[in-house]
Amino acid sequence: MSGSNPNLYEAATFNGQHWQSLDDSLVSWAPFKAFLLTADSTGEIVFGGEMNWGDYAFQDNTTTGSLVPLANPYPSYLNWETVNKQELSNRAIYRFQPSDSSISVFMDGLGDAGPLTEPTDAFWIYQNSGESFRFTNSDRIHASEYATVATPDNELTIKLQSNKTSHQTILSFDDESAKNFESDRDALSPGFIQTNGIQVYTLAGTEKLMLNQLPDTVIMDLAVEAKTAGTYTLSIAHKTGFDFVVLEDLIWHKKIDLLKENYSFDYFTTDGAYPFKLYFEPWVLEPLNESDVEMYFYPESIVVNSRKQIERAEITLFDLAGRVVEQFSPQNFFRFEQPVNLPTGHYILQLRSGDLVLNRKILVRR
Repeated sequence: MSGSNPNLYEAATFNGQHWQSLDDSLVSWAPFKAFLLTADSTGEIVFGGEMNWGDYAFQDNTTTGSLVPLANPYPSYLNWETVNKQELSNRAIYRFQPSDSSISVFMDGLGDAGPLTEPTDAFWIYQNSGESFRFTNSDRIHASEYATVATPDNELTIKLQSNKTSHQTILSFDDESAKNFESDRDALSPGFIQTNGIQVYTLAGTEKLMLNQLPDTVIMDLAVEAKTAGTYTLSIAHKTGFDFVVLEDLIWHKKIDLLKENYSFDYFTTDGAYPFKLYFEPWVLEPLNESDVEMYFYPESIVVNSRKQIERAEITLFDLAGRVVEQFSPQNFFRFEQPVNLPTGHYILQLRSGDLVLNRKILVRR
């Protein structure tokens, strides 16, 4: 590249309507060989063999993790599934769609980005500082030889739409997966790439995920972020095996059956991560009752377990004379565990939540 103001462009159409300028900080450069073409004495072009063969090593030298663009250096398809990614802490593959500036993802048979990359075509990965990997000839494949991964038993794609672009997050319940982020099963949300960037994601700990495989659950958090204020819409773009999906807007306290209708809301940049809940079983939305809750003392803590999330509660310990000895006000919990330092004896443990009042007699032993 030359000139006083060089730029890199992600993609273009022949009518020139979809040039996408990319931030220089997102660009990772790598050597790229071409085919060997020569002209004989008559001027006819002769294919002289492949110059782009062998292994290609890539290492990220940035100080922080980021999305980096790569290209298939081979004259045949590159299969991301066979690339040795053991040294990568994020193993998903991402693609940008110039038509609407959206992002697609592929990981472990899920997502619509697909693992195959055509010759010279580009794709993106999320690479952390100092991580390295390489392409080898064994990663090359003819498209006709590719065997697709079996369709998962359940898959839910939730789409966030603005008037300019879209973003999506994918869920799949798998009992072999963990709640925390797994580099070989989950995919990070790439954050804001374009100036009109938006993202919808679920959480695994503190990680924002575009693709989340996790054990079967009845409730989970969802969040939306955008770089510009506006009206946005959440909808189900694809589902397999999900019979109940209710979305709750935690700001306006609205519940929507996403299987029957989309949900539009106004977003302001001061909202930050706009919070939602997803519910996957109808009983989760029923009022809390006595059979949902167990309370006890063990070994040095009071413990409250609930199969439904308790939004607000007053948890009080009384001695047998009716005097308050401890009191707590937890919110949004399934399990509450609190150490207490009390003399040996019997106490009354009380939970108040809405119209429900539960009392249990417990024994504190020292």
